[in-house]
Amino acid sequence: TTTTTTGVLDSCIVGGSRLFTCRSDGSLCLHSISYDDDDAADGDDEEDVLSAEYIASSHVPDTISLSLSCPSSSSSTIQSPTTTTTGVTIATSHSDGSLHLHSLLPSGIRRVRSWDRCHKFFTGQPAEVWTCGVRNKTTDNTDDNGVADIILTGGDDSFLRCWDPLSPGSKPVFSVGPDSPTCDHPFGSGVTCVRWDPWDGNYLWAGGYDEGVRVFDVRRVGGGKEVGWVEAGGGVWRGKFKGENEGWIGGGGGGRKVGAGREEDVDDGRQQPGDRTALIACMHGGARVVNFDRSYASSTPLTVTGGFTGHESMCYGADWLGGGGGRVATCSFYDRRVCVWDAEGRTDGRNGTERGGDSLNEGF
Repeated sequence: TTTTTTGVLDSCIVGGSRLFTCRSDGSLCLHSISYDDDDAADGDDEEDVLSAEYIASSHVPDTISLSLSCPSSSSSTIQSPTTTTTGVTIATSHSDGSLHLHSLLPSGIRRVRSWDRCHKFFTGQPAEVWTCGVRNKTTDNTDDNGVADIILTGGDDSFLRCWDPLSPGSKPVFSVGPDSPTCDHPFGSGVTCVRWDPWDGNYLWAGGYDEGVRVFDVRRVGGGKEVGWVEAGGGVWRGKFKGENEGWIGGGGGGRKVGAGREEDVDDGRQQPGDRTALIACMHGGARVVNFDRSYASSTPLTVTGGFTGHESMCYGADWLGGGGGRVATCSFYDRRVCVWDAEGRTDGRNGTERGGDSLNEGF
């Protein structure tokens, strides 16, 4: 547990020991996570304690940092800032319509690139950039050096946009909006979630307040051709792919596990190519489980196979608990509730192991 004086709007853990957070004062902060095992050594059976020690930050003044995107968990270059970290990049999106790229250096975090008003309304007023997504792998996942290759953003102006960090200009590589000919299901409202397919960097996922989940192929004419769509039953706020946080990527046979300088073929029941599932936090609609075709070639590549409606307010967070099973955790806002449930083999309902109310203030 760590105490802040500003609101934390998004976070990610990289490499198991690095915590990045974006804050309401416009800052991106890096903390080092440590495990307190003193009690275990003394034979104490109390709960284990994790602590987060502040390391560095990068600040964008006069704005709120709404979202961040970090290098993938399998990146082997995420070390301490005192070692080999030069070039590792993190993106943040902001309430004033801006996108910023930060570099993790031995001396701390430095902002290296900015796009001002990359999302704006037809009146010219800036639109909130609700979400961003960095692709830092080659499209076949053979390299992952933590360096941003291409960046996605989604804004309150109902546009999905793609940005090239190496391009000197301020124009996007492509945009998909309400009238885009490459989109069979145009965005009807703000775009609030963008994610790269962790197994194939040629595909991106996007969703918004209009309750649709879309998949685009960036290789197609126009840069973003829709190849899949499904109705989620609620505004799409966050999405997580099963297995992405465990350093697993698609490969032949049982796949590959990428860690600190090692790669090995495995087959232990975790999700493999051809058996892919995403977990979606759908705001007022609860949470949904979406199965998808690995090639996006079928007539219905996305299918809602289950969900959870036990939350009594907006569901903003969702993630897989790991270990290869179907256990997931989802959380909601106004009722301060965290629910753990099985995402496999269920249709829809309210059953789930729940932690809520005051228990959230106890560090759960």
